[in-house]
Amino acid sequence: MNFLFSFIALIAIVYFGIILCFTVGWIMLEEPEKPTAFTTRISVIIPARNEALNILNCLDDIVAQDYPLNLMEVIIVDDFSTDKTAQIVSEFIRSHPGIRFRLLQNPRIDPSKVNKKQLIEFAIAHSIGDL
Repeated sequence: MNFLFSFIALIAIVYFGIILCFTVGWIMLEEPEKPTAFTTRISVIIPARNEALNILNCLDDIVAQDYPLNLMEVIIVDDFSTDKTAQIVSEFIRSHPGIRFRLLQNPRIDPSKVNKKQLIEFAIAHSIGDL
């Protein structure tokens, strides 16, 4: 019985020592450095069709991002909208002159055969971002 108690006490001490070492090591870890300088130019592509009710919220959310606006371009491709999507985007672009927004309309694609993939490829061909 005395041997069993000693064995259990020894295991408890070793376990406590390991936990103590991990805890001290964790406390001593330094915070990783956060990147301070963004250098990658990015292009955000938004294909939009009849999004008059939602497009303004989407554009506002993009402007609210933390990424430096001078390294970002936003390309909105109008997918032959029949509502006021293009007008809303144009007004938004005029009201935010310091940000690179572009509205691409009427790509040389047959409207009856257009799909999102073609619009995205069209926008990528006109983008300047690295990502």
